[in-house]
Amino acid sequence: MNRLLVESESPIKDEAAQHDRSPLEAQREWRHEAENYALELLEKSGLLAPAGEADKVFNTIVNNLEITNNFDEQIDLRCRVLLTGNLEMFSVGNTIVLSRGLIDVVPNEETLAALLAHGMADALLPKPYQDQYAFSDILRLSPTEVLKRLSFELEKMETAENTRKAMELLKESPCASNLGNAGLFLKQLHSQAKELKQLISPQLGNEIPFASELLQAAPVLQPGNKSQIIALPLGSRLKIDPWNAGVSLMKSKPTALTSARDKMPFEVTPLVPYLTRYVEVTDAQAESKRRLLSINEVERRVASQWRRALALSYQPDAQEC
Repeated sequence: MNRLLVESESPIKDEAAQHDRSPLEAQREWRHEAENYALELLEKSGLLAPAGEADKVFNTIVNNLEITNNFDEQIDLRCRVLLTGNLEMFSVGNTIVLSRGLIDVVPNEETLAALLAHGMADALLPKPYQDQYAFSDILRLSPTEVLKRLSFELEKMETAENTRKAMELLKESPCASNLGNAGLFLKQLHSQAKELKQLISPQLGNEIPFASELLQAAPVLQPGNKSQIIALPLGSRLKIDPWNAGVSLMKSKPTALTSARDKMPFEVTPLVPYLTRYVEVTDAQAESKRRLLSINEVERRVASQWRRALALSYQPDAQEC
């Protein structure tokens, strides 16, 4: 059999040429598949929060940095939140991953922009070793094996290159005039590095980079000055939904500081949960409640009509007046 004949009333259209991919397109699709597999594994393992509203806030800052630096429209960078409490960050393909602990202690937008600029530089850095994650069998790991076998840590030379590229992005950003605030955060973190050894040790990614230019641009640390907010306590920004592991920004009202002791940079504070009594309602109870509400509504309308009728019946006749 060396021929295949297909009978059709209409001419056959060969659409194979429309789906041809160039080698570059095929490579980009392969890397995108590796990125999706890695993120899916982290999310299934309970280490990565599902995409949600909090990510949009970080994506907005990244988008501002892209616009001011004239990024190519084909570069689609986005952010996700790692659920660990350690201060760490890394990138998987075009996705910038920041830990929950790191986001919690960031005091202002300038510091967050500086961290995201470093994440953008990391995402743009070629990482050939991540291409292997496109083979789904490589990522068939249990949750306990993920922390042991997965690593997104960079080499020192790569970290230095990312820091240099991040400073270039920041100098063209809207936060260029307030980078001293980001330097203050790094200076405070550097001064407490020995006490916070466990907190700043990453589990999957990289430590917070200490950019020398930001450190030099920072003003003098004033621990006794309550108006100089350098870093926040853990748990200040994000809250986790225990049912679906989703994260959202906290909407607590700002509290005025009475002394420098209230600043508590990088500290752990007590947890005060909001508890309510859960009452399970069956389908029969819910239907009975709906019927009762509808009956009450009918009774209310009938009573209103009777009151109107009675009011009209007691009105004096216009001719008698």
